[in-house]
Amino acid sequence: MRRLLSATVIYTILSFLQGFVSLLLQPVYTTYLSSSHYAVFSMMNNLSNLVAIFAALSIGNTFFTFYYDYQTDRAKLETFLGQLLSFSILVSAVVAVFLFLVGDVFFQQIFRDTAFQFYPYGCWAVLSGAVYTLIVPYVVLLRNDKNVATYAWFIITWV
Repeated sequence: MRRLLSATVIYTILSFLQGFVSLLLQPVYTTYLSSSHYAVFSMMNNLSNLVAIFAALSIGNTFFTFYYDYQTDRAKLETFLGQLLSFSILVSAVVAVFLFLVGDVFFQQIFRDTAFQFYPYGCWAVLSGAVYTLIVPYVVLLRNDKNVATYAWFIITWV
């Protein structure tokens, strides 16, 4: 019971860590960044989140659902994880290439201000969103395998 309680506390704290750090950094951002720079930063975070959603169609989250179907057979579990990662890489690459080709045109049509440029800011946002789709299944694997130490190290490093 003690182990369950401690793991629950650790997972809960780690799940709120990124949002908490963002909240703590908000005064730093607004103090040291101009309003246009902060707007660019905020828009690129939103773009990164959209790319993460669309890039792999949230397929990495299926690992939550099907992990326990393969839990007893590690070889099948690793094969399933490999398939998810392969699909995520393929779809993320297609979305990234598409956005690299047309992203500048979209940005010029949507934003009249030259502060919002696809190159280099949008490129970094697209790459960040694509990489995030690749780590979701691994994070789920660590959490479901009850590998608390590696999970904590990974999440803290990501934050």
